[in-house]
Amino acid sequence: MRQSQVDKLYAGLKDLSEERRGKLDERLRLFQLNREVDDLEQWIAEREVVAGSHELGQDYEHVTMLQERFREFARDTGNIGQERVDTVNQQADDLINTGHGDAATIAEWKDGLNEAWADLLELIDTRTQILAASFELHKFYHDAKEILHRILDKHKKLPEELGRDQNTVETLQRMHTTFEHDIQALGTQVLEMWD
Repeated sequence: MRQSQVDKLYAGLKDLSEERRGKLDERLRLFQLNREVDDLEQWIAEREVVAGSHELGQDYEHVTMLQERFREFARDTGNIGQERVDTVNQQADDLINTGHGDAATIAEWKDGLNEAWADLLELIDTRTQILAASFELHKFYHDAKEILHRILDKHKKLPEELGRDQNTVETLQRMHTTFEHDIQALGTQVLEMWD
């Protein structure tokens, strides 16, 4: 065998080896992206469980606590999630732009991931609105109960006696005037609650 034939065979083998390495690298990057997409989709699914909760709170304090926790959850999910989605989208775009053989599959993964992310953000927005409505309802009940207690307290303090003499009657009239003033203030609070 001649040296030129050996060189030619070696060059052909080297080309095949480089082509094979390129395909293996391409496959490796595809599998890495697939793992990232799967991990992120699982993370999104876990977040959807929290965002899809139907817990509205048992009372004013409970819904306030739920709202604060969900606000923190939404902020963390938005920040961390957007960063992760952007990173995976960039990896997918890089593979597609380099002419990866599975570009169509990569584009499907990217679209599916972005759709899941948009659905989660919409679910978070809906949950935020539901908690806000629940907060308003529980606040209304809380405020109404507080005003009712104040009215009942004022009513208990109103003496039933009508007075035995002029001084007692005048004192009772002053107390009654104060009572009427306090009740008018409570009436204003009741009207404000309805607005």
